[in-house]
Amino acid sequence: MKKIIENYPLISIAIPTFNEERYIVSCLESIFSQDYPSTKLQVIIIDNFSTDKTLQLAKKYPVEILMDKTKDAQYLKMLGFRKSRGDYFIFMDADSRLANKRWFKTMLEPHLADKELAGSFTDIIPDKKDSPASQYIASFSVYTSPLFQFFSQRIEDTVVEKKGDFYICEYTDKIAPPTGSSLYKMKYLKVAKIAEQEKFMELDVLAIMVSKGFRKYAYNPKMGIYHSHIEHVSEIFSKRIRNINRNYMKDLGGRHFLWIDFSDKKSIIKILLWIIYAYTFALPILRGLFKALKNKKLFYFYYEPIVTVLETSAVIYSILIHPRKMQFFRKLFALK
Repeated sequence: MKKIIENYPLISIAIPTFNEERYIVSCLESIFSQDYPSTKLQVIIIDNFSTDKTLQLAKKYPVEILMDKTKDAQYLKMLGFRKSRGDYFIFMDADSRLANKRWFKTMLEPHLADKELAGSFTDIIPDKKDSPASQYIASFSVYTSPLFQFFSQRIEDTVVEKKGDFYICEYTDKIAPPTGSSLYKMKYLKVAKIAEQEKFMELDVLAIMVSKGFRKYAYNPKMGIYHSHIEHVSEIFSKRIRNINRNYMKDLGGRHFLWIDFSDKKSIIKILLWIIYAYTFALPILRGLFKALKNKKLFYFYYEPIVTVLETSAVIYSILIHPRKMQFFRKLFALK
């Protein structure tokens, strides 16, 4: 599928930051060391008034900097998106890095061959330099964890064609894997009126795009993105509680991307099956053993049951203590 890029399109990259001095250099270095003209990269740092050296380090690169006091990365991403001038747009977390120096060139290739493509995406892959806990989480790629993998649609279920290293995927309203971190074609984001949303919720953006008819995406598993998710598995519990409260329970019923289809009675059965799976321990232990042998890394063996229980407990706990828990259960059991 290789196409020669004659007129390099402008790519906008939005990066929300808050005290990211540990990661920001690696992130920006992975962008500006690309085999791609730096003049064709618009990198926007949206900083939440960092108190460390994040901005000092970021200013060593040709970046634009916005400041905002809102403590919400999704809101900051939207600020960056609204300032984007590129033909293509992607957001990156400050603790992520492009894993290949031809990332931009390669991920643009399918767009040049197929004008209907709305976006192109790749896997999140483990970085040997990261903590074992982060490598474990990255092993789930875009699904980010054993729980979310269980409730997600699979990328392979959407593949309709293979072109070189790329798989062409077609999503539907019912089948859309959690692949919101795409290199999006800006003109389609504009047609879908994404800028009218309050936040750039990556999976909601994907769901809106699909609902507007932008259903075609290119998947290249070879390019990869590194993401330093966590340092220790203990962070899973607090991180899941924060995400459930901030991004789900707070806007119950208002999200576009749904992990659970409340209109499908099978969802309740699936939830019960997961709870049984998580708290009987045996199957997570066996799965962890399999992954440990396959990857030749012992930490997969004990992280699998630990993370499975931790994040399941965090989700249950955050729902039970939330003021809107009864609304959630009415929705779950289709009660009025």
